[in-house]
Amino acid sequence: MFAVVAAYVALLTFGFLQVSGLLRDGLIGNVALLLPMAVLLRRAADHPESRRSLLVLALGLCLYLFGNVYYVFGGAHAFPSPADVGYLAIYPTLLLALFLALREQLKGVRLIVGLDGLTGLLAGAAAASLVVSPLISQVWDRSLTAATTLAYPVCAVMVVAATVGAVGMVGRQRGPHFLVWAVGMLVFGLGDIDYAYQLAHGTYHLGTWLDASWAVGISLIAYGATHLRDNHESTLPGGGSLVVVTAASVTSIAVLAVAPSWTENPLPSVLPLLGLGVCGIRFVLAFLQLRELAAVRAQAMTDELTGIANRRALYAELDRMFDREDSAHEDGRAFALALVDLDHFKEVNDSHGHAAGDDLLRAVVARFAGALRDLQTPHLFARLGGDEFAILLHEAGSRNASMACASALQESLVEPVQLNDLVLHVQASIGVATAPLHATNRADMLFAADAAMYAAKSSGEPVLFHSPDAVGDRRKRLEIAEDLFTALERRELTVEYQPVYSADGRLVAAEALVRWDHPTRGRLAPGDFLGTAERYRLTPAIAERVLDVGLADLARWHAAGFDLNLAVNVSASDLRDEGLVQIVASALLEHQVPPESLTIEITETAMMRDPELAQQVMKALDDLGVRLAVDDYGTGYSSLEYLLNLPISEIKLDRAFCRHVVTELRATAIVRSTIDLTHALGLRMVAEGVEDAGTLFILRELGCDRVQGWHLGHPMPPVAFETLLSRHRSAGAEPVT
Repeated sequence: MFAVVAAYVALLTFGFLQVSGLLRDGLIGNVALLLPMAVLLRRAADHPESRRSLLVLALGLCLYLFGNVYYVFGGAHAFPSPADVGYLAIYPTLLLALFLALREQLKGVRLIVGLDGLTGLLAGAAAASLVVSPLISQVWDRSLTAATTLAYPVCAVMVVAATVGAVGMVGRQRGPHFLVWAVGMLVFGLGDIDYAYQLAHGTYHLGTWLDASWAVGISLIAYGATHLRDNHESTLPGGGSLVVVTAASVTSIAVLAVAPSWTENPLPSVLPLLGLGVCGIRFVLAFLQLRELAAVRAQAMTDELTGIANRRALYAELDRMFDREDSAHEDGRAFALALVDLDHFKEVNDSHGHAAGDDLLRAVVARFAGALRDLQTPHLFARLGGDEFAILLHEAGSRNASMACASALQESLVEPVQLNDLVLHVQASIGVATAPLHATNRADMLFAADAAMYAAKSSGEPVLFHSPDAVGDRRKRLEIAEDLFTALERRELTVEYQPVYSADGRLVAAEALVRWDHPTRGRLAPGDFLGTAERYRLTPAIAERVLDVGLADLARWHAAGFDLNLAVNVSASDLRDEGLVQIVASALLEHQVPPESLTIEITETAMMRDPELAQQVMKALDDLGVRLAVDDYGTGYSSLEYLLNLPISEIKLDRAFCRHVVTELRATAIVRSTIDLTHALGLRMVAEGVEDAGTLFILRELGCDRVQGWHLGHPMPPVAFETLLSRHRSAGAEPVT
């Protein structure tokens, strides 16, 4: 298509290319019109969604082609002629196709978008009317010839005005090809305005560059229309729309400056005045829109509850601090970030309601704001959400300066907070990090400060400066946790058993101890991963795994004729989870083990974490028929109340007391009194940590019911434990010494 048009333009422009008019205008010129029509029809067949506008354009080109054929081959001597009907008929189709292509954008058009289009429309009409104005006074004599002559520029004015208005309204929403369409419309319309002038002066003749303008315009229209981007959204205009309004204002002023008198032709004066009025309204709306956007942006950067900056504002300021030209990595200037988390804030919400929690947050903000004001240091104070706050200290990059600011925040909370009839003592954990020492970007800065705050909360320290070593430990825990997730999914955790003997030397029980053969770290003892498991709430899954393996082995030993009990430890978090009862019940049912053959060992500390819930869980386990034992007795709270009220059947004396029973009389006295107390309560005493024959002898003399320790047997795999069981049965349960 463009190759034919280029050839036609070259033949019209360069006179040395001697070609007959019939070949140039009759063949190549009409082919230059026929090809765009074919492109439009092909596109309409392949794309039903834009078929209407394309078919309308194709119809217009068909009429125009008819006029051109008639003009070239038979009507060039007469004016007006049927050719002019075909030529002028293209204008309604151009306007209708433009409307159809943009109809989705015109539905429910916003006022400000409509004004953009109206300014372009009026400016285009004003400029075109100024161009046409001299022609009207020169030609108009109420004849058909004059009417036909003026029909061209009048129709062209309408097309130019509509095109400029559409550009102002739609811009680039329909893609860059819409602008190609618009340029084609302008080229075509301006060509007809020039044609009218040449007709009026009798200077037009076939075969000039003016004929090329129509071919070029039609080709651009066809190309733009067939490559429009599908977009049916009507969006708010961006800043680029003001370019159209500004250009319309300048054009209107220029037209008004050279317009003829009102009596001669009022349109070149009226249209610019209307355009300037609309432009004024558009600029006022733009100003109001900018002010509204500024208010919205300020609101988006502000915490609704407290009125201070929010997380979004903090992130933006951190990015600015790292990106500024005089940032820390360039000239040594540094800054600090303190993250603050209120301690036990959830308890305030749970106990006194969220309204009290909100009042407390506002009071804390007032305290912190006062402390920062007294420090007189540039800062940004933000609430991150919930009870978490951040203070970006612009000029406190050293450790001493940043820690001093954090300490001032802590001091502001010394006095209790009075909330109506409620008095609350507020405590906070603060972590501090500085740039560039700890970070060179926003993400690392937040991570460093958060790690310090987490360490402060864990250690009980009010303020902590970031320590990379602590982060390394935290990352290591996270890696272990992820590996532990995988190990549980793959059932990689194993169980070893430590034998438990009665006072007369019979093997009566086994304590199940979890083991983990890590693929890269080797064998990990429980102490290496149970703390991480507790933190990441993996202990229920570990308890389920140990019970499943342990009870499966116990069921097999029972089937082999061994009368044996199994002891399993549970963590503090397990004891606060009523799901533990379901886990135990399911495991007993699955492996068909009598409940009294299972002993659940619970530490004193675990029982005291949440005594009420622990008591509920322990009573539910007792209702199942499971035995309960107090593990590590003597190292925790050692309250006698739970011995009285809780369904405990066994006490396991901590190894710390057994270790010195041979060498220290005071240790012997403690063990003797504990055994006597246990028996007086009708409970059974088990002593841990028996590591030599002397300790075993004294414990038996003192009346201890059961004993276990490395002197009697190390933890061992199931196969080794089964061998031990077989050896004891063949030996007739001969006492162990």
